[in-house]
Amino acid sequence: MNNSNCINFNNKIYFITKNHNENKNSFIQRMWYIIKQINLKENKNKSFHDIINMSNIYINELKNECIFN
Repeated sequence: MNNSNCINFNNKIYFITKNHNENKNSFIQRMWYIIKQINLKENKNKSFHDIINMSNIYINELKNECIFN
């Protein structure tokens, strides 16, 4: 079974899949991060792709302490 969740963004359904190096807890935290970001007014002009990128940065930097330069 592939770990995925779906999110409604601008009346479109997007499937979010677990990153290959991501554990279940990180995936759940990243899903909640995405949901919170979608609901923020300051992100209303961001694309879904932008929010996914933000979620990956969030998990890597804050949760895994891994920073990409």
